[in-house]
Amino acid sequence: ELTNSFNKLENAERDFAVSAEKATGEREKLIRISKDQTLTDQERIEALREAGKIENENTAQLIEFAKEKLRIKREQNALAESGEDDIQAEVDLEIKLIALKNQSVNKSLDIKARESVLVIQIQADKDTANKKEIANQLKLTKAIEVEDKKKAKILLDRQKLDLELQAEGLTKQLDLISFNAEQRRLKLKDEGVLTAELEVRLAEDTEKKLQDVRDKAQIKKQAK
Repeated sequence: ELTNSFNKLENAERDFAVSAEKATGEREKLIRISKDQTLTDQERIEALREAGKIENENTAQLIEFAKEKLRIKREQNALAESGEDDIQAEVDLEIKLIALKNQSVNKSLDIKARESVLVIQIQADKDTANKKEIANQLKLTKAIEVEDKKKAKILLDRQKLDLELQAEGLTKQLDLISFNAEQRRLKLKDEGVLTAELEVRLAEDTEKKLQDVRDKAQIKKQAK
């Protein structure tokens, strides 16, 4: 099932790459239209809004792909005994998903800012007497855009740090070891071969693996 999901995802990404290239061309064309002063104000604004819509749709699709990759990796890690590389790969996918979501927020802010700037610029062309006031409005719009981007970056940095600390603490690896051990015990029980002595040995083996992970984490902590 996971293999089928992965193959479907790869096919979808290939198809998207083609359509995204076409969409990018259309978006650039619309942005050029929005700058064409021979058109009406409404035509220019609608062109910019449509360009923003295309950009948002592309980003939304990339987020869906990232979610699916993360889901597949999580299920792979849950079904098989996973090492540090597998856990780190899952963490990397989580970080990428967060980055895409924050990128989506930033792009939405950019689109709104560009539309605000365009509206202000149109008004400036109509009313030269208010140039100074409109210039101040442009500066304010840019300042708000910069501030919002800073907030989004701070949020992303915090989330990345939380994930990195979680990976460094090897919490997930401990959980996976315990999960895999329990799955193995249940399988042996279902097969009717789980004796009290075997169950004790399984528990001891699991505890040894858990302690090895704790010891490695302690050594890494002391080395810092």
